[in-house]
Amino acid sequence: MNINKDKKNIVIAGGGFAGLSAVQSLYREGIIQRDYNLILIDKKDNFDFLPLAPDVVAGWLHPRCAQANLTDYVKRRGAHFLRGNIMGFDIDRASINVDEREIKYDYLILACGGEPNFFGNRDFQQQCLTLNSVEDAIRINNILTEKIKEKPFCNIAVIGGGYTGVEIATACRFLLNKGGVDAFITIIEKAEDILLNVPDWLRRRVRERLKKMHIDVFCDDGLKRYENNTLYSLKGKEIPDCVCIWSAGVRSADFIEKTGMELIKKRIEVQSSLQIKNAPNGNIFAIGDNAAFRDPKNGEPIRMAVKFSIDQGKVAARNIIHIIRGQKLDRYEPVDLGFLIPMTESYAPGIVFNSRVPGRVGFFLHYLMCAYRSSSKNRWGIIKGLTMSRRILNRPLERRENGRGSL
Repeated sequence: MNINKDKKNIVIAGGGFAGLSAVQSLYREGIIQRDYNLILIDKKDNFDFLPLAPDVVAGWLHPRCAQANLTDYVKRRGAHFLRGNIMGFDIDRASINVDEREIKYDYLILACGGEPNFFGNRDFQQQCLTLNSVEDAIRINNILTEKIKEKPFCNIAVIGGGYTGVEIATACRFLLNKGGVDAFITIIEKAEDILLNVPDWLRRRVRERLKKMHIDVFCDDGLKRYENNTLYSLKGKEIPDCVCIWSAGVRSADFIEKTGMELIKKRIEVQSSLQIKNAPNGNIFAIGDNAAFRDPKNGEPIRMAVKFSIDQGKVAARNIIHIIRGQKLDRYEPVDLGFLIPMTESYAPGIVFNSRVPGRVGFFLHYLMCAYRSSSKNRWGIIKGLTMSRRILNRPLERRENGRGSL
Protein backbone atom coordinates (compact mmCIF):
# COMPACT_ATOMS: atom_id res chain seq x y z
CA MET A 1 0.00 0.00 0.00
CA ASN A 2 1.71 3.16 -1.23
CA ILE A 3 0.47 6.05 0.89
CA ASN A 4 1.43 9.63 0.05
CA LYS A 5 3.16 10.86 3.21
CA ASP A 6 2.57 14.47 2.23
CA LYS A 7 -1.17 14.03 2.61
CA LYS A 8 -3.29 13.69 5.74
CA ASN A 9 -5.09 10.41 6.46
CA ILE A 10 -8.76 9.54 6.76
CA VAL A 11 -8.93 5.99 8.09
CA ILE A 12 -12.07 3.84 7.92
CA ALA A 13 -11.90 0.75 10.11
CA GLY A 14 -14.23 -1.86 8.67
CA GLY A 15 -15.36 -2.80 5.18
CA GLY A 16 -19.04 -3.54 5.80
CA PHE A 17 -22.10 -1.60 4.68
CA ALA A 18 -21.26 1.40 6.87
CA GLY A 19 -17.58 1.57 5.94
CA LEU A 20 -18.16 1.25 2.20
CA SER A 21 -20.91 3.85 2.35
CA ALA A 22 -18.40 6.26 3.92
CA VAL A 23 -15.78 5.43 1.27
CA GLN A 24 -18.29 6.09 -1.52
CA SER A 25 -19.41 9.41 -0.02
CA LEU A 26 -15.87 10.69 0.56
CA TYR A 27 -14.80 9.61 -2.92
CA ARG A 28 -17.21 12.11 -4.44
CA GLU A 29 -15.48 15.05 -2.71
CA GLY A 30 -12.60 16.57 -4.66
CA ILE A 31 -10.95 17.96 -1.53
CA ILE A 32 -10.43 14.42 -0.23
CA GLN A 33 -8.75 13.23 -3.40
CA ARG A 34 -6.49 16.28 -3.45
CA ASP A 35 -5.41 16.60 0.19
CA TYR A 36 -6.10 13.28 1.94
CA ASN A 37 -5.26 9.60 1.76
CA LEU A 38 -8.44 7.57 2.15
CA ILE A 39 -7.56 4.26 3.81
CA LEU A 40 -9.93 1.34 4.39
CA ILE A 41 -8.86 -1.38 6.84
CA ASP A 42 -10.44 -4.80 7.19
CA LYS A 43 -9.34 -8.25 8.29
CA LYS A 44 -10.89 -9.85 5.19
CA ASP A 45 -10.28 -9.39 1.48
CA ASN A 46 -14.00 -9.35 0.71
CA PHE A 47 -17.10 -7.43 1.68
CA ASP A 48 -19.80 -9.81 2.90
CA PHE A 49 -23.43 -9.10 2.06
CA LEU A 50 -24.61 -10.59 5.37
CA PRO A 51 -28.38 -10.48 4.68
CA LEU A 52 -27.70 -13.15 2.04
CA ALA A 53 -25.51 -15.39 4.24
CA PRO A 54 -28.45 -17.63 5.25
CA ASP A 55 -29.13 -18.21 1.55
CA VAL A 56 -25.56 -19.45 1.14
CA VAL A 57 -26.26 -21.85 4.02
CA ALA A 58 -29.43 -22.98 2.25
CA GLY A 59 -27.34 -23.82 -0.79
CA TRP A 60 -29.28 -21.99 -3.48
CA LEU A 61 -27.04 -18.91 -3.64
CA HIS A 62 -23.44 -19.12 -4.80
CA PRO A 63 -21.10 -17.50 -2.23
CA ARG A 64 -19.58 -15.13 -4.78
CA CYS A 65 -23.02 -13.53 -5.23
CA ALA A 66 -22.85 -12.40 -1.60
CA GLN A 67 -19.34 -10.94 -1.74
CA ALA A 68 -17.32 -8.16 -3.36
CA ASN A 69 -13.55 -7.69 -3.46
CA LEU A 70 -12.50 -4.79 -1.24
CA THR A 71 -9.27 -4.04 -3.09
CA ASP A 72 -11.15 -3.58 -6.35
CA TYR A 73 -13.86 -1.52 -4.66
CA VAL A 74 -11.54 1.02 -3.03
CA LYS A 75 -9.13 1.20 -5.95
CA ARG A 76 -11.94 2.35 -8.24
CA ARG A 77 -12.62 5.11 -5.74
CA GLY A 78 -9.07 6.38 -5.39
CA ALA A 79 -8.61 4.88 -1.95
CA HIS A 80 -6.20 2.41 -0.36
CA PHE A 81 -7.03 -0.97 1.16
CA LEU A 82 -5.05 -2.43 4.04
CA ARG A 83 -5.82 -5.96 5.13
CA GLY A 84 -5.05 -6.73 8.76
CA ASN A 85 -6.34 -7.24 12.27
CA ILE A 86 -6.99 -4.06 14.19
CA MET A 87 -5.37 -4.46 17.59
CA GLY A 88 -6.38 -1.09 19.04
CA PHE A 89 -6.08 2.65 18.62
CA ASP A 90 -4.57 5.46 20.63
CA ILE A 91 -6.62 8.64 20.88
CA ASP A 92 -3.72 10.69 22.24
CA ARG A 93 -1.33 9.57 19.47
CA ALA A 94 -4.09 9.67 16.83
CA SER A 95 -3.01 6.27 15.57
CA ILE A 96 -4.52 2.87 14.93
CA ASN A 97 -2.57 -0.37 15.27
CA VAL A 98 -3.00 -2.95 12.50
CA ASP A 99 -1.08 -6.12 13.36
CA GLU A 100 2.48 -4.82 13.86
CA ARG A 101 1.90 -1.58 11.99
CA GLU A 102 0.90 1.85 13.31
CA ILE A 103 -1.24 4.01 11.02
CA LYS A 104 -1.62 7.69 11.84
CA TYR A 105 -4.99 9.29 11.24
CA ASP A 106 -6.36 12.81 11.09
CA TYR A 107 -9.93 11.45 11.00
CA LEU A 108 -11.06 7.99 12.03
CA ILE A 109 -14.34 6.23 11.29
CA LEU A 110 -15.00 3.10 13.34
CA ALA A 111 -17.18 0.78 11.27
CA CYS A 112 -15.92 -2.64 12.32
CA GLY A 113 -19.35 -4.20 12.65
CA GLY A 114 -20.23 -6.79 15.26
CA GLU A 115 -18.94 -10.22 16.15
CA PRO A 116 -20.66 -13.11 17.94
CA ASN A 117 -21.13 -12.49 21.64
CA PHE A 118 -20.24 -15.62 23.62
CA PHE A 119 -20.52 -13.75 26.93
CA GLY A 120 -16.99 -14.74 27.89
CA ASN A 121 -17.44 -18.49 27.38
CA ARG A 122 -14.40 -19.64 25.40
CA ASP A 123 -15.65 -23.24 25.17
CA PHE A 124 -18.75 -22.15 23.28
CA GLN A 125 -16.61 -19.91 21.08
CA GLN A 126 -14.37 -22.83 20.11
CA GLN A 127 -17.04 -25.50 19.75
CA CYS A 128 -20.05 -23.82 18.12
CA LEU A 129 -20.52 -22.72 14.54
CA THR A 130 -21.48 -19.11 13.86
CA LEU A 131 -22.91 -17.11 10.97
CA ASN A 132 -21.04 -13.83 10.91
CA SER A 133 -19.54 -14.00 7.42
CA VAL A 134 -19.98 -15.69 4.07
CA GLU A 135 -17.09 -17.98 5.03
CA ASP A 136 -19.12 -19.06 8.07
CA ALA A 137 -22.07 -19.77 5.77
CA ILE A 138 -19.89 -21.89 3.49
CA ARG A 139 -18.62 -23.84 6.49
CA ILE A 140 -22.13 -24.58 7.77
CA ASN A 141 -23.27 -25.59 4.29
CA ASN A 142 -20.27 -27.92 3.87
CA ILE A 143 -20.82 -29.59 7.24
CA LEU A 144 -24.52 -30.16 6.58
CA THR A 145 -23.80 -31.36 3.05
CA GLU A 146 -21.45 -33.98 4.50
CA LYS A 147 -24.17 -34.97 6.94
CA ILE A 148 -26.51 -35.49 4.01
CA LYS A 149 -23.97 -37.83 2.37
CA GLU A 150 -23.27 -39.80 5.55
CA LYS A 151 -26.73 -40.57 6.86
CA PRO A 152 -30.42 -39.81 6.32
CA PHE A 153 -30.80 -38.07 9.68
CA CYS A 154 -29.20 -35.38 11.84
CA ASN A 155 -29.95 -32.96 14.69
CA ILE A 156 -29.39 -29.21 14.49
CA ALA A 157 -29.61 -26.78 17.39
CA VAL A 158 -29.58 -23.00 16.92
CA ILE A 159 -28.73 -21.10 20.10
CA GLY A 160 -30.61 -17.81 20.03
CA GLY A 161 -34.07 -16.97 18.76
CA GLY A 162 -33.53 -13.55 17.25
CA TYR A 163 -33.74 -12.57 13.58
CA THR A 164 -30.57 -14.41 12.62
CA GLY A 165 -31.44 -17.52 14.63
CA VAL A 166 -34.76 -17.87 12.84
CA GLU A 167 -33.13 -17.33 9.46
CA ILE A 168 -30.43 -19.91 10.16
CA ALA A 169 -32.92 -22.55 11.30
CA THR A 170 -35.13 -22.15 8.23
CA ALA A 171 -32.12 -22.08 5.89
CA CYS A 172 -30.92 -25.38 7.38
CA ARG A 173 -34.39 -26.86 6.87
CA PHE A 174 -34.33 -25.82 3.21
CA LEU A 175 -30.92 -27.41 2.61
CA LEU A 176 -31.76 -30.68 4.36
CA ASN A 177 -35.13 -31.00 2.65
CA LYS A 178 -33.40 -30.43 -0.66
CA GLY A 179 -31.04 -33.30 0.18
CA GLY A 180 -33.86 -35.57 1.30
CA VAL A 181 -32.57 -35.71 4.88
CA ASP A 182 -34.84 -35.97 7.90
CA ALA A 183 -33.69 -33.65 10.67
CA PHE A 184 -34.77 -32.32 14.03
CA ILE A 185 -34.06 -28.60 14.11
CA THR A 186 -34.37 -26.83 17.43
CA ILE A 187 -34.12 -23.17 18.42
CA ILE A 188 -33.07 -22.65 22.04
CA GLU A 189 -33.72 -19.17 23.41
CA LYS A 190 -32.74 -17.96 26.88
CA ALA A 191 -35.49 -15.31 27.02
CA GLU A 192 -39.15 -16.01 27.63
CA ASP A 193 -39.88 -16.02 23.90
CA ILE A 194 -38.23 -15.60 20.52
CA LEU A 195 -38.13 -12.23 18.77
CA LEU A 196 -39.12 -10.26 21.86
CA ASN A 197 -38.54 -6.94 20.10
CA VAL A 198 -41.21 -7.52 17.42
CA PRO A 199 -45.00 -7.10 17.76
CA ASP A 200 -47.00 -10.02 19.14
CA TRP A 201 -48.85 -10.62 15.87
CA LEU A 202 -45.58 -11.02 13.97
CA ARG A 203 -44.07 -13.29 16.61
CA ARG A 204 -47.15 -15.53 16.42
CA ARG A 205 -46.91 -15.65 12.64
CA VAL A 206 -43.23 -16.64 12.79
CA ARG A 207 -43.94 -19.30 15.41
CA GLU A 208 -46.73 -20.76 13.27
CA ARG A 209 -44.41 -20.93 10.31
CA LEU A 210 -41.65 -22.56 12.34
CA LYS A 211 -44.12 -25.17 13.55
CA LYS A 212 -45.21 -25.85 9.99
CA MET A 213 -41.56 -26.34 9.05
CA HIS A 214 -41.10 -28.75 11.96
CA ILE A 215 -38.68 -26.50 13.79
CA ASP A 216 -39.04 -26.75 17.56
CA VAL A 217 -38.63 -23.74 19.84
CA PHE A 218 -37.59 -23.99 23.49
CA CYS A 219 -37.51 -20.77 25.51
CA ASP A 220 -36.32 -19.98 29.05
CA ASP A 221 -33.42 -22.30 28.31
CA GLY A 222 -29.84 -22.06 27.14
CA LEU A 223 -26.69 -23.93 26.31
CA LYS A 224 -25.00 -25.56 29.31
CA ARG A 225 -22.30 -27.43 27.44
CA TYR A 226 -21.58 -28.93 24.04
CA GLU A 227 -19.11 -31.76 23.82
CA ASN A 228 -18.57 -34.83 21.63
CA ASN A 229 -21.29 -33.50 19.30
CA THR A 230 -23.87 -33.72 22.09
CA LEU A 231 -25.71 -30.65 23.36
CA TYR A 232 -26.78 -30.30 26.99
CA SER A 233 -29.17 -27.48 27.84
CA LEU A 234 -29.56 -25.63 31.14
CA LYS A 235 -32.92 -27.37 31.70
CA GLY A 236 -31.58 -30.86 31.11
CA LYS A 237 -32.38 -31.37 27.44
CA GLU A 238 -29.91 -33.58 25.62
CA ILE A 239 -29.46 -33.63 21.86
CA PRO A 240 -26.99 -36.24 20.53
CA ASP A 241 -25.24 -36.18 17.15
CA CYS A 242 -25.95 -32.47 17.00
CA VAL A 243 -24.65 -29.60 14.89
CA CYS A 244 -24.70 -26.55 17.19
CA ILE A 245 -24.90 -23.05 15.69
CA TRP A 246 -24.48 -20.02 17.95
CA SER A 247 -26.66 -16.98 17.27
CA ALA A 248 -27.18 -15.43 20.70
CA GLY A 249 -26.20 -11.84 20.02
CA VAL A 250 -23.35 -9.68 18.79
CA ARG A 251 -20.84 -7.33 20.37
CA SER A 252 -18.18 -4.88 19.28
CA ALA A 253 -14.60 -6.06 18.80
CA ASP A 254 -12.38 -6.50 21.86
CA PHE A 255 -10.14 -3.55 21.00
CA ILE A 256 -13.14 -1.18 21.18
CA GLU A 257 -14.04 -2.29 24.69
CA LYS A 258 -10.45 -1.74 25.86
CA THR A 259 -10.33 1.92 24.88
CA GLY A 260 -12.43 3.16 27.80
CA MET A 261 -15.07 4.73 25.55
CA GLU A 262 -18.65 4.97 26.76
CA LEU A 263 -20.48 1.81 25.68
CA ILE A 264 -24.13 0.84 25.63
CA LYS A 265 -24.75 -2.88 25.25
CA LYS A 266 -21.20 -3.31 23.94
CA ARG A 267 -21.64 -0.53 21.36
CA ILE A 268 -20.05 2.94 21.32
CA GLU A 269 -22.33 5.75 22.39
CA VAL A 270 -22.28 8.53 19.81
CA GLN A 271 -23.54 12.09 19.56
CA SER A 272 -26.11 13.27 17.03
CA SER A 273 -23.20 14.00 14.66
CA LEU A 274 -22.01 10.35 15.09
CA GLN A 275 -18.82 11.58 16.80
CA ILE A 276 -17.80 9.58 19.86
CA LYS A 277 -18.10 11.51 23.09
CA ASN A 278 -14.57 11.46 24.44
CA ALA A 279 -12.55 12.24 21.32
CA PRO A 280 -10.79 15.52 22.25
CA ASN A 281 -10.67 16.85 18.69
CA GLY A 282 -14.01 15.50 17.53
CA ASN A 283 -12.16 13.55 14.84
CA ILE A 284 -13.42 10.04 15.64
CA PHE A 285 -16.78 8.76 14.40
CA ALA A 286 -18.55 5.45 15.06
CA ILE A 287 -21.14 4.11 12.64
CA GLY A 288 -23.06 0.96 11.80
CA ASP A 289 -23.20 -1.87 14.29
CA ASN A 290 -20.37 -0.28 16.29
CA ALA A 291 -22.49 2.75 17.12
CA ALA A 292 -25.13 3.07 19.82
CA PHE A 293 -27.19 5.97 18.54
CA ARG A 294 -30.06 6.79 20.86
CA ASP A 295 -33.48 7.00 19.22
CA PRO A 296 -34.82 10.52 19.93
CA LYS A 297 -38.28 9.02 20.52
CA ASN A 298 -37.45 6.64 23.37
CA GLY A 299 -33.80 7.19 24.25
CA GLU A 300 -32.88 3.59 23.45
CA PRO A 301 -30.14 2.62 20.94
CA ILE A 302 -31.62 1.97 17.51
CA ARG A 303 -31.43 -1.60 16.28
CA MET A 304 -28.73 -2.85 13.95
CA ALA A 305 -29.89 -2.60 10.35
CA VAL A 306 -28.37 -2.21 6.88
CA LYS A 307 -30.36 0.95 6.17
CA PHE A 308 -29.06 2.65 9.30
CA SER A 309 -25.47 1.59 8.55
CA ILE A 310 -25.54 2.99 5.01
CA ASP A 311 -27.09 6.30 6.09
CA GLN A 312 -24.66 6.69 8.98
CA GLY A 313 -21.73 6.18 6.62
CA LYS A 314 -23.00 9.06 4.51
CA VAL A 315 -23.51 11.37 7.50
CA ALA A 316 -20.08 10.63 9.01
CA ALA A 317 -18.43 11.32 5.64
CA ARG A 318 -20.33 14.60 5.21
CA ASN A 319 -19.38 15.70 8.72
CA ILE A 320 -15.69 15.11 8.07
CA ILE A 321 -16.04 17.35 5.01
CA HIS A 322 -17.90 19.93 7.12
CA ILE A 323 -15.11 19.93 9.74
CA ILE A 324 -12.46 20.39 7.04
CA ARG A 325 -14.42 23.30 5.58
CA GLY A 326 -15.36 24.81 8.95
CA GLN A 327 -19.07 24.23 8.42
CA LYS A 328 -21.85 23.21 10.80
CA LEU A 329 -22.17 19.47 11.32
CA ASP A 330 -25.19 17.46 10.19
CA ARG A 331 -27.38 15.62 12.64
CA TYR A 332 -28.06 11.98 11.92
CA GLU A 333 -31.79 11.34 11.86
CA PRO A 334 -32.66 7.65 11.53
CA VAL A 335 -35.22 6.74 8.89
CA ASP A 336 -36.72 3.37 9.72
CA LEU A 337 -38.34 1.75 6.69
CA GLY A 338 -39.18 -1.37 8.69
CA PHE A 339 -37.89 -4.93 8.71
CA LEU A 340 -38.59 -8.38 7.31
CA ILE A 341 -37.85 -11.86 8.64
CA PRO A 342 -36.87 -14.14 5.70
CA MET A 343 -37.79 -17.76 6.43
CA THR A 344 -37.24 -19.46 3.04
CA GLU A 345 -40.29 -21.15 1.46
CA SER A 346 -41.02 -17.79 -0.24
CA TYR A 347 -42.01 -16.34 3.12
CA ALA A 348 -40.74 -13.19 4.86
CA PRO A 349 -43.30 -11.45 7.08
CA GLY A 350 -42.56 -8.10 8.61
CA ILE A 351 -43.37 -4.39 8.79
CA VAL A 352 -42.67 -1.84 6.05
CA PHE A 353 -43.65 1.83 6.40
CA ASN A 354 -45.49 0.90 9.61
CA SER A 355 -47.73 -1.51 7.72
CA ARG A 356 -48.01 -5.27 8.11
CA VAL A 357 -46.46 -7.14 5.21
CA PRO A 358 -47.68 -10.66 4.30
CA GLY A 359 -45.04 -13.35 3.97
CA ARG A 360 -45.20 -13.68 0.18
CA VAL A 361 -45.00 -9.94 -0.40
CA GLY A 362 -42.20 -9.60 2.15
CA PHE A 363 -40.23 -12.33 0.42
CA PHE A 364 -40.36 -10.40 -2.85
CA LEU A 365 -39.42 -7.12 -1.15
CA HIS A 366 -36.49 -8.67 0.73
CA TYR A 367 -34.76 -10.02 -2.36
CA LEU A 368 -35.67 -6.97 -4.42
CA MET A 369 -33.80 -4.84 -1.89
CA CYS A 370 -30.87 -7.29 -1.75
CA ALA A 371 -30.58 -7.21 -5.53
CA TYR A 372 -30.87 -3.42 -5.59
CA ARG A 373 -28.03 -3.01 -3.08
CA SER A 374 -25.76 -5.50 -4.84
CA SER A 375 -23.43 -4.95 -7.78
CA SER A 376 -24.82 -5.60 -11.26
CA LYS A 377 -22.83 -8.83 -11.49
CA ASN A 378 -24.09 -10.16 -8.18
CA ARG A 379 -27.60 -8.92 -8.89
CA TRP A 380 -28.10 -11.32 -11.77
CA GLY A 381 -26.59 -14.15 -9.74
CA ILE A 382 -29.15 -13.52 -7.00
CA ILE A 383 -32.05 -13.48 -9.45
CA LYS A 384 -30.82 -16.63 -11.20
CA GLY A 385 -30.26 -18.53 -7.96
CA LEU A 386 -33.59 -17.44 -6.55
CA THR A 387 -35.39 -18.61 -9.70
CA MET A 388 -33.73 -22.02 -9.46
CA SER A 389 -34.49 -22.34 -5.74
CA ARG A 390 -38.22 -21.89 -6.37
CA ARG A 391 -38.16 -25.10 -8.39
CA ILE A 392 -37.16 -27.13 -5.36
CA LEU A 393 -40.02 -28.81 -3.55
CA ASN A 394 -39.54 -27.12 -0.20
CA ARG A 395 -42.00 -29.08 1.88
CA PRO A 396 -41.12 -30.23 5.44
CA LEU A 397 -40.58 -33.96 5.78
CA GLU A 398 -42.56 -36.08 8.21
CA ARG A 399 -40.50 -36.27 11.36
CA ARG A 400 -39.36 -39.57 12.74
CA GLU A 401 -39.18 -40.29 16.45
CA ASN A 402 -35.79 -42.03 16.43
CA GLY A 403 -32.54 -40.14 16.83
CA ARG A 404 -34.06 -37.13 18.47
CA GLY A 405 -32.49 -37.62 21.88
CA SER A 406 -34.13 -36.91 25.21
CA LEU A 407 -36.19 -33.86 24.28
